[in-house]
Amino acid sequence: MKSSSPSRSKRIRISEPFTAGAAALLALGFAAAAAAAPVVYRIEPEFTYAEFAVSHIGLSRQRGHFGRTNGTIVLDPEQHSGSIDFVVDATSIDTGWNVRDEFLRGEAMFDAAHYPVIRFRSEGRTARVRQRTRQRARRLRRGGSQHRSGARTSE
Repeated sequence: MKSSSPSRSKRIRISEPFTAGAAALLALGFAAAAAAAPVVYRIEPEFTYAEFAVSHIGLSRQRGHFGRTNGTIVLDPEQHSGSIDFVVDATSIDTGWNVRDEFLRGEAMFDAAHYPVIRFRSEGRTARVRQRTRQRARRLRRGGSQHRSGARTSE
């Protein structure tokens, strides 16, 4: 993210792909924002990726990440509000096993050939409770969009 401090690599751990990653970025932004006026941060793709973990039939946890992300975060610390526009390149999924990656990119899952972009846009106000940021959001995906609301923190 672009701010007055030097850029550092941030790792985002999420349990639900896409929505939680963006909510975590919003939480990071509130911690870093010191200005009274709304501030726009650019998510720097070279320092940001979305990491995920999913349960595999309840026996193990499979982990992976999307290596190409982009977007902006707008924060208004005085009003305790903000917004996120977070974009993930669906073709950049990497679980460490090419067979699984190709399946996830395929028609049965992300259909990345037809839908190469996964977008998360927040809407509404945020609320802070015990150092967590809650953000109502709309995850735009093939076949429509889905409202999500959740509290997430980053590592």
